Amino acid sequence: APIYNVAPWLEDCLTSLEKQTLKNIEVILVNDGSTDGSREIAARYAQRNGNFTLIDRENGGLSAARNTGLDAAKGEYVYFLDSDDYLAENALEILYTKASGENLDVLKFSAYTFTDGCEDVQWTDEYRYNGNYPEVMLGTDALAKFFEYGDVSPNSYLIFTRRETIVNNALRFCEGIIHEDNLFHYQLMTVSQRTAVC
Repeated sequence: APIYNVAPWLEDCLTSLEKQTLKNIEVILVNDGSTDGSREIAARYAQRNGNFTLIDRENGGLSAARNTGLDAAKGEYVYFLDSDDYLAENALEILYTKASGENLDVLKFSAYTFTDGCEDVQWTDEYRYNGNYPEVMLGTDALAKFFEYGDVSPNSYLIFTRRETIVNNALRFCEGIIHEDNLFHYQLMTVSQRTAVC
């Protein structure tokens, strides 16, 4: 999780990782030079959870923070959780079970949105799929279908990825640009041999 001045949301984010039903996970917290107390919050979680690792770096932006996390990752699959988001308690278990069971390179999924101070979550068109994707596809074929149904969502927080696929194709987040996850997503999809939607 890249962390930069997200104190209002960080505890909900990190608590959702503590509560995951999939227990054999590594949580890499990259503090990207926060100045608002986010680092102190992250440190508390790292101190009380043996599988949480806190890495401090000078502020370099989202891409640099994600790349720092990638360099430290050792797991079979990686997921880039934004620090103002949180996961359902069984989310990683569902994603890992499907991804490992179907030998996937990329597993894409949906999300709800929430508003600060409101208990309700709601679907928005941006984060749900209109089409039906029951089969495993080449990444390029999946992209074609996504475009056909208006389902292109290139956000890194909606992609569960085999780490080896990223490493073997020397993929990185491009530093110094905005919407860095869009570029990463399309590069990843072009090399994915097995892609599915959850």
